[in-house]
Amino acid sequence: NANIKTGETLSIDFVDSNVVGTHSRIEPHAYANGAFYFLDGKLGVYPAVNLGYATSPNTFLANASLGTVYTVSSPLSVSGSVSYAENLPTFSDLYWVLDSWGMHGNPDLKKERGVNGEAGVTYKTQNLTYEGSVFTKYMVDAISWSGYDATTSQSWPENIANSVYFGTEQAVTVTPLEGLSLTASYLLNQS
Repeated sequence: NANIKTGETLSIDFVDSNVVGTHSRIEPHAYANGAFYFLDGKLGVYPAVNLGYATSPNTFLANASLGTVYTVSSPLSVSGSVSYAENLPTFSDLYWVLDSWGMHGNPDLKKERGVNGEAGVTYKTQNLTYEGSVFTKYMVDAISWSGYDATTSQSWPENIANSVYFGTEQAVTVTPLEGLSLTASYLLNQS
């Protein structure tokens, strides 16, 4: 059993300012997403790809992912995914005009690139649901509004050369009565 969806998108970004000048970006993208089922539906495989081009800064963009979900038994399933993504800085990141908070853009930003991985487990019955996962991300040139100059009290976005994130997310939902659910969750994100 298979399901494939394809399409195209087009976005246009434009800024015209007497402070930063005139800048525009046209981004056409083509994408394909799929869902493939094996073993009588117990195993799902979900590939996706998105290829694009941006006129400013004249670069290609690639995003791809592959996810799987396997139903071990009726209430228990395990999942995993891996992905690669490229993101351009927004025009606000690039051209934000110095404001009263001392924030301004950085026209020298590069696109960020990252690889992500996640593994998870889900246990679901009529009255109890547990979802848990561990994840990691490696990024190159991550865009972060962390630049700061204490002498001028100004901040700006900058590229972080290399960064690694890892963490875990856990959630338990109990439904003691129909229409009433109680949820407790925990998230740890370390960088």
